[in-house]
Amino acid sequence: MANPYQPQGDKTDYLMSVLCVIKVLDVLTLPLTAIVGIFWVKKYQLPMMGEGFSTKINAKKILQVLLLAVSGAALGLCAIMGGNVLSMSAQIENNTMIGLSVMQSNLTLPLQILFIAVSSLVSEFAFRRCLYGEWRKYGILPSIIGSGVITMLLSNLGEWSGMLMLGLFAAMVYEVTRCLVMTTIFHFFFLFSQLMMVAYGQQMDARNLLLFAVAALAVSVVILLIALNLSTNFTETCEKIKVQQQNHVRHPYVFRASFNFFMVILILFQTTPYWSGLILG
Repeated sequence: MANPYQPQGDKTDYLMSVLCVIKVLDVLTLPLTAIVGIFWVKKYQLPMMGEGFSTKINAKKILQVLLLAVSGAALGLCAIMGGNVLSMSAQIENNTMIGLSVMQSNLTLPLQILFIAVSSLVSEFAFRRCLYGEWRKYGILPSIIGSGVITMLLSNLGEWSGMLMLGLFAAMVYEVTRCLVMTTIFHFFFLFSQLMMVAYGQQMDARNLLLFAVAALAVSVVILLIALNLSTNFTETCEKIKVQQQNHVRHPYVFRASFNFFMVILILFQTTPYWSGLILG
């Protein structure tokens, strides 16, 4: 019997290569990612919004959307406050003031909101619809972890903790709902809450920031679980993950080698400002 999770290293290598190139050409991130996404949709004839997308509106779906929005916003607050605690501890100047890789300070507030909306959709399309969809051949849990790690490594060093959580949580949302709209809403409010925090937030000391960050994370996790439980296949997904981990299939060498290579390259690329001075004197 054929293994439904049989990996294909060549496709994964291609996707990871494209994402690395996109990161290097940061100014062209959105249009290049959109082009890559369109290519994969056309090639595989994938429904753009995911298998679980439906235009039918009911109270349950509205409630799930609202819960995902609140969960994403809480996670965004956790990320920015936790990031600023780390920056204070490491004495990094404003490196973690949220969304430096996403927010555009030269834009008006409405344009910034539009920018993060487009960024959320395109990012989720690339990371969840394309990358996660390809990695799912390795099993659900490895693809969730891989998606989260790559999301983290393609962000600024000061944003790693928040972006890792975003990648992991968004991948779980996509696995359960199979709907790109749901993950985009989650991602948008993650960034939106950070934008509001930057624009209107009050300065706090490290202790209060840490307490609020922990509280925001707890709220985000609890609300996210409630939102996912509204999907009929949440329990089935958890059981599938358990079964797959019990019948673990070793990843082929081509995947392990390429994944490790790109992780090392991305880590070196993102941490260059912190160690290059030591080498160059």
